[in-house]
Amino acid sequence: MARTKRKILRLVPIILLVALATFVYMTLYNGETVVDKRLTSNVMQKLSSEILGNGGQFEITQEDMNAAIKLYFKEPISKGDIIVKEVNTKISDDEILIEAPFSYKNQNLLFSSKGKLSVSDGEITYDVDNFKIGKLLLPKKLVMTQISKKSNDQFYVKDNLIKIKTGVFPLAISSLEVEGNKIVGKVGFKGLNTSTENINNLSEKQIDNRLDELKQKIQNATSNMSVAQKIKANVILNKIDNVKGQSIERRKQALEYANDIVNKVTK
Repeated sequence: MARTKRKILRLVPIILLVALATFVYMTLYNGETVVDKRLTSNVMQKLSSEILGNGGQFEITQEDMNAAIKLYFKEPISKGDIIVKEVNTKISDDEILIEAPFSYKNQNLLFSSKGKLSVSDGEITYDVDNFKIGKLLLPKKLVMTQISKKSNDQFYVKDNLIKIKTGVFPLAISSLEVEGNKIVGKVGFKGLNTSTENINNLSEKQIDNRLDELKQKIQNATSNMSVAQKIKANVILNKIDNVKGQSIERRKQALEYANDIVNKVTK
């Protein structure tokens, strides 16, 4: 068993990265990279619609997580005599449980890790309660040391916490927690917040300038949007174009409408 523990420790970073990175990708997906059509049409489109329609808020269920992981984890991971067959997650009691059934010399075993997810300074944090093989607790310090050896600029250990940086994604995650049997949080586009100043106090020229600035911001951000988000962006862009030359009141209404929609997503 001691030899088995040493060998499985080498695969722990991979197992956790598969689970946690899949979650991060699901949450901050930008719609441009299609890994699998089923993933895009089901889980990703569901999240895109939720984020767009609920002011950036989202919910991820246990079923969503495992459906996404299965599409990334299409083949078993093998290292010598150890074969990791799959990676699954369970969400309950405000924690997330990551499980990976594996075999060692035809003996079936189960690696698991339980902990809490949160976000701090734009980074996803996994606060580990324990690591186990079956019912046997693994020394937390030993496992964390092994994970540290596999750390990189995006996935690393600090202050006894496993962290994933999200700076490379076009969306910023502002809140995250496990509630019951689902993960809930809020995201928004980086650098797309719009002015909330009193529109009624703006001159006609200022209104036109604000509309042009907002149009440019949205156009610059469309490359990082999903299909559903692009549809909504086009609605705003068309509204801005349609009010050109119309009364100042109509232009004010268009600016107020566009600001409101954009800020609901980016707040």
